[in-house]
Amino acid sequence: MRPPSEFHHVFWRSSSPARTPHPLGGADPRLQQGPVQSYCELPADRGPCKSYSEAFYYSPVYHKCLRFMYGGCPGNANNFKTIDECQRTCAA
Repeated sequence: MRPPSEFHHVFWRSSSPARTPHPLGGADPRLQQGPVQSYCELPADRGPCKSYSEAFYYSPVYHKCLRFMYGGCPGNANNFKTIDECQRTCAA
């Protein structure tokens, strides 16, 4: 998988019926071909913003999805709105 700085296309979440761009600016590494585990191994990153909401990340240490407070901007690709989405993607 290429580092995010090399992305220059807009990606769409296949699960999104409205086909809205990914909120992190378009490049969602989770939609790239390749091993799913690569971004599931990233640490939880709440980002610099302070619009906190509940989110989930996969912990490679505990081998399960855990809750954390997401600040609402940047962060990384190991960030899911629901625990089900996290488990389907990373714990499968």
